[in-house]
Amino acid sequence: MINFTNKIIRFVVLASFMLISFLGFSQYKIPKKPSFIPPIIDSTNTLSSSQEQFLFEKLKNYSDSTSTEVFVMIVSKTQNQEIKKYATDIAHEWEIGKEGKDNGVILLVAIDERKIAIQTGYGVEHLLTDALSRRIIEQVIKPEFKAKNYFQGIDDGTTAIFKVLNGEPGEGSARMARS
Repeated sequence: MINFTNKIIRFVVLASFMLISFLGFSQYKIPKKPSFIPPIIDSTNTLSSSQEQFLFEKLKNYSDSTSTEVFVMIVSKTQNQEIKKYATDIAHEWEIGKEGKDNGVILLVAIDERKIAIQTGYGVEHLLTDALSRRIIEQVIKPEFKAKNYFQGIDDGTTAIFKVLNGEPGEGSARMARS
Protein backbone atom coordinates (compact mmCIF):
# COMPACT_ATOMS: atom_id res chain seq x y z
CA MET A 1 0.00 0.00 0.00
CA ILE A 2 2.84 2.40 0.88
CA ASN A 3 4.56 1.66 -2.44
CA PHE A 4 1.35 2.46 -4.34
CA THR A 5 0.89 5.72 -2.39
CA ASN A 6 4.49 6.74 -3.14
CA LYS A 7 3.89 6.13 -6.83
CA ILE A 8 0.78 8.30 -6.78
CA ILE A 9 2.59 11.08 -4.93
CA ARG A 10 5.50 10.90 -7.36
CA PHE A 11 3.13 10.96 -10.30
CA VAL A 12 1.22 13.99 -8.96
CA VAL A 13 4.47 15.85 -8.20
CA LEU A 14 5.90 15.04 -11.63
CA ALA A 15 2.67 15.98 -13.42
CA SER A 16 2.47 19.24 -11.46
CA PHE A 17 6.09 20.06 -12.28
CA MET A 18 5.51 19.35 -15.96
CA LEU A 19 2.37 21.49 -16.03
CA ILE A 20 4.08 24.39 -14.25
CA SER A 21 7.08 24.10 -16.57
CA PHE A 22 4.85 24.00 -19.65
CA LEU A 23 2.83 27.01 -18.54
CA GLY A 24 5.95 28.92 -17.61
CA PHE A 25 7.60 28.34 -20.97
CA SER A 26 4.49 28.82 -23.07
CA GLN A 27 3.44 32.11 -21.54
CA TYR A 28 4.87 35.33 -22.85
CA LYS A 29 3.95 38.90 -22.44
CA ILE A 30 2.43 41.02 -25.17
CA PRO A 31 3.55 44.63 -24.79
CA LYS A 32 0.96 46.69 -22.94
CA LYS A 33 -1.49 48.46 -25.23
CA PRO A 34 -0.49 52.12 -25.49
CA SER A 35 -3.16 54.79 -25.01
CA PHE A 36 -2.46 55.93 -28.57
CA ILE A 37 -1.51 53.36 -31.19
CA PRO A 38 0.26 54.94 -34.13
CA PRO A 39 -0.02 53.05 -37.43
CA ILE A 40 3.69 52.17 -37.24
CA ILE A 41 5.91 51.30 -34.30
CA ASP A 42 9.62 50.73 -34.87
CA SER A 43 11.04 49.65 -31.53
CA THR A 44 14.38 48.81 -33.18
CA ASN A 45 15.17 52.15 -34.83
CA THR A 46 15.57 50.33 -38.12
CA LEU A 47 13.93 53.18 -40.01
CA SER A 48 15.05 56.79 -40.06
CA SER A 49 12.67 59.32 -38.56
CA SER A 50 11.75 60.61 -42.04
CA GLN A 51 11.04 57.07 -43.28
CA GLU A 52 8.93 56.35 -40.22
CA GLN A 53 7.04 59.64 -40.68
CA PHE A 54 6.39 58.83 -44.35
CA LEU A 55 4.95 55.42 -43.46
CA PHE A 56 2.97 56.93 -40.58
CA GLU A 57 1.25 59.36 -42.97
CA LYS A 58 0.73 56.70 -45.64
CA LEU A 59 -0.89 54.25 -43.21
CA LYS A 60 -2.94 56.95 -41.46
CA ASN A 61 -4.27 58.27 -44.78
CA TYR A 62 -5.25 54.76 -45.86
CA SER A 63 -7.08 54.13 -42.59
CA ASP A 64 -8.84 57.49 -42.76
CA SER A 65 -10.01 56.90 -46.34
CA THR A 66 -11.04 53.23 -46.00
CA SER A 67 -11.58 52.56 -42.27
CA THR A 68 -9.25 49.54 -42.60
CA GLU A 69 -6.35 49.77 -40.20
CA VAL A 70 -3.00 48.53 -41.47
CA PHE A 71 -0.53 48.46 -38.59
CA VAL A 72 3.23 47.93 -39.00
CA MET A 73 5.33 46.83 -36.05
CA ILE A 74 9.08 46.28 -36.11
CA VAL A 75 10.51 44.39 -33.14
CA SER A 76 13.82 42.72 -32.41
CA LYS A 77 12.34 39.37 -31.40
CA THR A 78 9.00 37.68 -30.85
CA GLN A 79 9.84 36.33 -27.39
CA ASN A 80 10.41 32.83 -28.81
CA GLN A 81 6.89 32.70 -30.21
CA GLU A 82 5.85 31.71 -33.70
CA ILE A 83 5.61 35.08 -35.48
CA LYS A 84 2.09 34.60 -36.86
CA LYS A 85 0.76 33.80 -33.38
CA TYR A 86 2.62 36.77 -31.91
CA ALA A 87 1.15 39.06 -34.58
CA THR A 88 -2.35 37.70 -33.96
CA ASP A 89 -1.99 38.13 -30.21
CA ILE A 90 -0.86 41.75 -30.61
CA ALA A 91 -3.72 42.46 -33.03
CA HIS A 92 -6.25 41.04 -30.57
CA GLU A 93 -4.77 42.58 -27.44
CA TRP A 94 -4.35 46.01 -29.04
CA GLU A 95 -7.66 45.81 -30.94
CA ILE A 96 -6.23 46.57 -34.38
CA GLY A 97 -9.13 47.21 -36.78
CA LYS A 98 -12.47 48.90 -36.31
CA GLU A 99 -14.76 47.52 -33.64
CA GLY A 100 -17.49 45.39 -35.16
CA LYS A 101 -15.68 45.20 -38.52
CA ASP A 102 -12.55 43.27 -37.45
CA ASN A 103 -10.82 44.84 -40.45
CA GLY A 104 -7.29 45.22 -39.17
CA VAL A 105 -4.11 44.04 -40.82
CA ILE A 106 -0.79 43.74 -39.01
CA LEU A 107 2.57 43.55 -40.75
CA LEU A 108 5.01 42.33 -38.10
CA VAL A 109 8.75 42.29 -38.70
CA ALA A 110 11.13 40.63 -36.23
CA ILE A 111 14.47 42.01 -37.42
CA ASP A 112 16.88 39.90 -35.34
CA GLU A 113 14.99 36.70 -36.13
CA ARG A 114 14.59 37.59 -39.81
CA LYS A 115 10.87 36.81 -39.69
CA ILE A 116 7.91 38.56 -41.29
CA ALA A 117 4.17 37.99 -40.87
CA ILE A 118 1.02 39.54 -42.27
CA GLN A 119 -2.08 38.75 -40.20
CA THR A 120 -5.60 39.85 -41.02
CA GLY A 121 -8.82 40.29 -39.11
CA TYR A 122 -11.86 38.26 -40.12
CA GLY A 123 -13.35 41.29 -41.90
CA VAL A 124 -10.61 41.40 -44.55
CA GLU A 125 -9.26 37.85 -44.68
CA HIS A 126 -11.48 37.05 -47.67
CA LEU A 127 -9.56 39.70 -49.62
CA LEU A 128 -6.06 39.36 -48.17
CA THR A 129 -5.77 35.60 -47.88
CA ASP A 130 -2.89 33.73 -46.29
CA ALA A 131 -1.69 32.79 -49.79
CA LEU A 132 -1.65 36.42 -50.97
CA SER A 133 0.02 37.51 -47.74
CA ARG A 134 2.73 34.89 -48.24
CA ARG A 135 3.18 36.04 -51.85
CA ILE A 136 3.57 39.67 -50.76
CA ILE A 137 6.16 38.64 -48.17
CA GLU A 138 8.12 36.41 -50.55
CA GLN A 139 7.95 38.48 -53.74
CA VAL A 140 7.79 42.06 -52.51
CA ILE A 141 9.15 42.43 -48.98
CA LYS A 142 11.88 39.79 -48.67
CA PRO A 143 13.91 40.78 -51.74
CA GLU A 144 14.23 44.30 -50.36
CA PHE A 145 15.04 43.05 -46.86
CA LYS A 146 17.76 40.79 -48.24
CA ALA A 147 19.33 43.89 -49.77
CA LYS A 148 18.96 45.64 -46.35
CA ASN A 149 16.35 48.01 -47.84
CA TYR A 150 13.93 47.66 -44.94
CA PHE A 151 12.04 50.88 -45.64
CA GLN A 152 11.52 49.97 -49.30
CA GLY A 153 10.33 46.47 -48.36
CA ILE A 154 7.78 47.84 -45.90
CA ASP A 155 6.70 50.63 -48.24
CA ASP A 156 6.24 48.25 -51.19
CA GLY A 157 4.64 45.63 -48.93
CA THR A 158 2.04 48.03 -47.57
CA THR A 159 1.30 49.27 -51.09
CA ALA A 160 0.72 45.65 -52.17
CA ILE A 161 -1.57 45.12 -49.16
CA PHE A 162 -3.56 48.25 -50.07
CA LYS A 163 -3.95 47.08 -53.66
CA VAL A 164 -5.22 43.66 -52.59
CA LEU A 165 -7.66 45.19 -50.08
CA ASN A 166 -8.89 47.63 -52.74
CA GLY A 167 -9.56 44.70 -55.08
CA GLU A 168 -7.23 45.97 -57.77
CA PRO A 169 -6.84 43.47 -60.60
CA GLY A 170 -3.64 41.57 -61.12
CA GLU A 171 -2.91 41.14 -57.45
CA GLY A 172 -2.59 37.41 -57.94
CA SER A 173 0.99 38.49 -58.48
CA ALA A 174 2.01 40.83 -55.70
CA ARG A 175 5.00 41.84 -57.80
CA MET A 176 2.61 44.16 -59.66
CA ALA A 177 2.30 46.17 -56.46
CA ARG A 178 5.54 47.90 -57.37
CA SER A 179 4.09 49.50 -60.50
